[in-house]
Amino acid sequence: MASIITTEGLDFAARKVLKDQTWYVAPFEGDYTPTPGLTAANFPSTATECIAYEGASRPEFVESDPVAGSVNNNDAVIEFVMTANKTIYGFALLSSPAKGGTGGACLGAIRLSAPLTKVAGDMVRVRLSGFFVSAS
Repeated sequence: MASIITTEGLDFAARKVLKDQTWYVAPFEGDYTPTPGLTAANFPSTATECIAYEGASRPEFVESDPVAGSVNNNDAVIEFVMTANKTIYGFALLSSPAKGGTGGACLGAIRLSAPLTKVAGDMVRVRLSGFFVSAS
């Protein structure tokens, strides 16, 4: 027996999950590898959410329309301007805009292949595609 999710099904699911809900991106500074048990309630403490960047809230993920089962934010790249020296290990996609907040849902998280070491004033640019992250 074989089972698949079609590209059309992935596009439909992406529209429902991503387009019908506002999502926010949060960096984490803990030397943490995401697991399926990660939730919005435990993300700030488990992954050690980094809140040392400009702005009162987590930045919004503004996604493209789904194409071939994937979305991205190439037209609305997220920029974090750091307010302290930090090492960033990855990012999470959450439904709450509150920095350090524990409400809402955590759709997913990703650990970078190599951590980013930044100093106050540095900018971190984040592009998500599917759930692959490019950060610099």
